Amino acid sequence: MEKIIREKWNTILEFMKTEYNITEVAYKTWLLPLSVHSVENDTIIIFSEELYMKVKDCMTPTAVTVSADESAAAAARVMARNNVGSLPVRGPGGRLCGIVTDRDLVLRCVASGEDPRHVPVGRLMTSRVAVASPEESVFAAAERMAREQVRRLPVVADGRLLGMVSLADISRREDYAMEAAAALTEISRNVKKR
Repeated sequence: MEKIIREKWNTILEFMKTEYNITEVAYKTWLLPLSVHSVENDTIIIFSEELYMKVKDCMTPTAVTVSADESAAAAARVMARNNVGSLPVRGPGGRLCGIVTDRDLVLRCVASGEDPRHVPVGRLMTSRVAVASPEESVFAAAERMAREQVRRLPVVADGRLLGMVSLADISRREDYAMEAAAALTEISRNVKKR
């Protein structure tokens, strides 16, 4: 009986990998059944989303931000003071309107010969920002990081910034270290291709 259950389980895992593009490492470590029941030659596998850690459980609940009106020089000082490489950018009403990285400051401002004291962050930021919901699974956030080629995501609910979640946050949780490793591997793989 155990052999039959294992074979059916492997078939389901292969289906999930093929149909939902779930990475091999992730589907072996994350898609664990809540229970397996055998009923007259049919196997029923029950999954529960509630078993998986949510972003809100591992995110950094405070995020240092910068206003879109502030200068690139001010943003660089905030990054240095807080030892961070990116800042969520607040727009009107304090809502998230973008993200600016140390790389943005260097390439889009300093390297092009502009004076960082006079260039607003809003001109340098990336306005299309991948975000995470506090209620979504850590697995989904890690997959989004891999897909979007980023190491951190702002956590947003109703347009309001609640915090940040990073691969480092995820990897600190022993149960999710494999997801963080898989996402980082995917990010690094695509960097080599460029």
